[in-house]
Amino acid sequence: MRERMGYGAIMLADVIDLLVRDNRIQDNGPTDLDPVCGVYVYAGEGIELAGNRISDNGAISGERAAGAAPGARGGVYIQLATAPTAAGADGVTEAGPPALQMHGNIVVAPLGPALQVQALGPVAVNDNRLASLGVTSETLGGSAVRIDDLGAARDLANANKRFYFLREGLLRPQPLGMWRLDNGAVDWSSNDVLAAAAPRRVLTGPVMFADNQVLQRLRDRASRGISAITISSLDDVEFADNQCNLMAADDFYLVQALLAGYSVRVTGCRFQETLGRVIYSAASIGQINTTAHNHSTHCLRAIGSMRLIKNDNIELVELVADRVCERVVGVLPAPAASSELELLR
Repeated sequence: MRERMGYGAIMLADVIDLLVRDNRIQDNGPTDLDPVCGVYVYAGEGIELAGNRISDNGAISGERAAGAAPGARGGVYIQLATAPTAAGADGVTEAGPPALQMHGNIVVAPLGPALQVQALGPVAVNDNRLASLGVTSETLGGSAVRIDDLGAARDLANANKRFYFLREGLLRPQPLGMWRLDNGAVDWSSNDVLAAAAPRRVLTGPVMFADNQVLQRLRDRASRGISAITISSLDDVEFADNQCNLMAADDFYLVQALLAGYSVRVTGCRFQETLGRVIYSAASIGQINTTAHNHSTHCLRAIGSMRLIKNDNIELVELVADRVCERVVGVLPAPAASSELELLR
């Protein structure tokens, strides 16, 4: 049952319209080797956490993290957050509120991520201090912050067919924002053709992660990890104006921040790491990708399969060793080059 339950100060199995505001949640749990959370939610619809101080849940034992028992642990641990929905004439749609809204919190996890959540619906995490003081083998990917959103972009539903119709001139804009298929070769009786031009009713999954300070401190020497921050979505990912810090000794990470989505924007951030302890400060992956105006200790890797804008970044290692980032680019290769039409088809 450890994948379906958690221990901590606030534990909820199934909740609607959860509001956790202006609480001090600290010193719960005898040791960080036990799986302890500040806030644990198995399934929640419409969650808001605001102005809380969550710290020292699972007292630091001083023992190596390798001896930690498995299970849910961290500051805020949400197995599934969903957006409120409403039934309409054409099916279930979003009612407006996000799946998770988190702002103005200070979260310090002695062991495990400060925030871990899987969501279906919009997520907004703004103006928080999120710190993880240790990692286990269960949290090597997104060891300080992990957000996975299963919601999909509106224009991603049947996107390949509809964008192809636009490019070929088969789908034409009409007054009042309407669209019309216009081609004598189109079989208007075909439901597949008409459905391809109409967006499906799906829950969206935009993730906004902005104005946060994130710290990953590694207490065990010779630890290995993939990323300190992992944010992924089938919709839009905005990662803006964050200050991210990875403190390591003999530890090594592939990347501090791994960001992936249908569309991705990484702008105005500072990525700081112990020199030589990561390959990339940040890696961003999306069909549409803008990675610009960031400052980083190590290299920045940006991949955009349809359109990529990467400019005005300052990578400090380039000031020490000229063109060093060109030599490490192969660690995370880009997809094979394809024409835009082939991608749309």
